[in-house]
Amino acid sequence: MAKIKNKYLYKKNSFYHVYNRGNNKRLIFYDINDYERLVRKILEFEKDYDLNIYSYCLMPNHYHLLIKLGNDKNDISKYMQRLMTAYVMYFNKKYQNIGRLFQGPFEARRLKDFKDVVGLTQYLENNPVEAGLCKVSSDYRWLYISLNQERHIVRNEKILLSVVEARPNEDPGLMKTSDVIFRFQFVFPFYLQFFYF
Repeated sequence: MAKIKNKYLYKKNSFYHVYNRGNNKRLIFYDINDYERLVRKILEFEKDYDLNIYSYCLMPNHYHLLIKLGNDKNDISKYMQRLMTAYVMYFNKKYQNIGRLFQGPFEARRLKDFKDVVGLTQYLENNPVEAGLCKVSSDYRWLYISLNQERHIVRNEKILLSVVEARPNEDPGLMKTSDVIFRFQFVFPFYLQFFYF
């Protein structure tokens, strides 16, 4: 199947599932420092582009990102090129690797509605559990799911929370309700109002 050209794939203010895996399904992380390196770059580079990282899930041989694009349709491509170039250069130098680390260019799929976003976050939550890396997703350090945009309201039968722009300065894999960072498993069933696509 032919890859969709960027000018047709990317739409302003839309959500995207961005992912890739190691060449021949090989490991892309060998130790904790590798995971930490990519997490730092994910968050460091985010501020330079018109996009927001809502979620990431780093697995031993692949990764997933949930990104909301802003007004610049080229920013996901530019962000990912910078992010992956930085990580591959780090990895190749550290492990004296020659050749391709990833199986090809990253893949991006537009999430057309809120149902798609919820489906993806549920998939990300289950990913490390199904792979046997943890018993419950909240124990997995390299999973981060955040509702962190102003005007987003999460509601279930007992709570109504305004979720404001917030980013803890600590490990992004941790859930801290005081920082208004929530994992979806703690707020289901919910209804999201004022969610813009």
